[in-house]
Amino acid sequence: MPEKNKTPKNAKSMEIKKMEEKQQKLMQFQFLQQANQQIQQQAVQLAQKIAELAQAKQSLEDFEKVKPSDALVPIGGGNYISGKISNSDEILVTFGAGIAVKKSRAEAVKITESRLQELQKIAQEMTAQQNLINLQLQSLQQELQKSE
Repeated sequence: MPEKNKTPKNAKSMEIKKMEEKQQKLMQFQFLQQANQQIQQQAVQLAQKIAELAQAKQSLEDFEKVKPSDALVPIGGGNYISGKISNSDEILVTFGAGIAVKKSRAEAVKITESRLQELQKIAQEMTAQQNLINLQLQSLQQELQKSE
């Protein structure tokens, strides 16, 4: 009796089903690869922001030790203008949307440290997400290799 159930029609439908499953896995694999690439790009940008904040924090801390009177002020595009720092005890800290508030140097260091920690936490979350995607990619790749 089982031989009667294995008609060419059933065999074809099973083959079509296997092909559809393989196609679905390929699409999922490509989607995960794209997501992984996006996370990598975001991680590079995040690393740059972390480095920038770490440098800013160090500069703020250095102002406490040495009170420079002359400085090069960045004006964008790799251009600087010579200037004088008259008061390094008050720092303008931006909070987005064009809002800047005067803070003491100690407060500015704390705010910068807080922002730095927040970005480092996000970087850790991105790494965990990327690791999970890589595991999924490996699993899908093995499944696809078995189906060939």
